[in-house]
Amino acid sequence: MSPVPEKNPKVTDYVVLPLIITNEGDGFNAEIPTLPGCESWAHTEEEVIEKITELARYYMKLPPSKKIKTDLKEREGNTLHYRLIF
Repeated sequence: MSPVPEKNPKVTDYVVLPLIITNEGDGFNAEIPTLPGCESWAHTEEEVIEKITELARYYMKLPPSKKIKTDLKEREGNTLHYRLIF
């Protein structure tokens, strides 16, 4: 008799958080609205993404080994809507 395949394969859990980055002219402001107080500022978009990702890691108590992916969802004027996925 052959084995019966699983009906519900194992699903990997992950979390998706919204990340809003605004170009303020003299730098970039980033916030994760679902984590109150989780905001950062930097001179470049890349730098603010790095800073807000580390702040999110601290807020969520994630280990350094946990990878966090950033995904650009849309551009709207001077505002960028990203998703943090981990």
